[in-house]
Amino acid sequence: PARIGGITVAGDAGLSADDLIRVAKFQPGKTVTGARATKALQRLRKHYSKAKRLEAQISIIDRTYHADSNTLDYAFKIEQGPVVKVEVSGASISQSKLKKFVPIFEEHVVDDDLLNEGRRNLRDYLQSQGYFDAQVRYRRSSDSQQTRTDVVYTVKKGEKHDLAAVIIEGNHYFNTALIRERMQVEPQGWLLSHGRYSQEMLDQDVENIKNLYRENGFEQVEIKPQVQDDYRGHMGEMVVRLQIQEGQQTRVASLKI
Repeated sequence: PARIGGITVAGDAGLSADDLIRVAKFQPGKTVTGARATKALQRLRKHYSKAKRLEAQISIIDRTYHADSNTLDYAFKIEQGPVVKVEVSGASISQSKLKKFVPIFEEHVVDDDLLNEGRRNLRDYLQSQGYFDAQVRYRRSSDSQQTRTDVVYTVKKGEKHDLAAVIIEGNHYFNTALIRERMQVEPQGWLLSHGRYSQEMLDQDVENIKNLYRENGFEQVEIKPQVQDDYRGHMGEMVVRLQIQEGQQTRVASLKI
């Protein structure tokens, strides 16, 4: 089998060839395998991620085989990109949760779609913690040399709430227990001290219930969700009410082949 030969690095890598060999554990003289090259790229991406260079572009652009020595030279191209700093203002979010909720850490791209997805994830997390009125916005800025990108999520948590009840009205064809089985939103109880609620969960629950009715012939079904605060005069308690209008059930009149 061929052996790894010389290593060269092109682009704004911030690493010399010797540094790359050390970081990637891609030493000359080792046997050439696809898995070894893949792991080298993964180690390099991890190195740049730790340095907060989330947009680093790393690739192997050339391989040159030398039959006389049975070695394969590798040419890497690396653009380390700007340092990306992500912060949250207005709420305490750990770095581990931030990396979980904001997908730029996994996708290695900083764009508005991924930042908006992170905003929604942070909002849903806060709502699941009882901050049902939470609002999250983000701001992205870069320096004039494009060497640094700052992303700041600004959070307004609002008051903490408890989801006291989930009320389902207007259902006749399906009983309430069957509908509740398809819902993520849950009132507070001994397992959930504040209940479980977010706007995204509620929207998904409404769509799931609609699909249940549509699959059983209720093509005109309508569901109107309402969220009421200070339920029965109790400050901080909420209730979710689903008003279902089933409509007529469509049946098969005839089948001709």
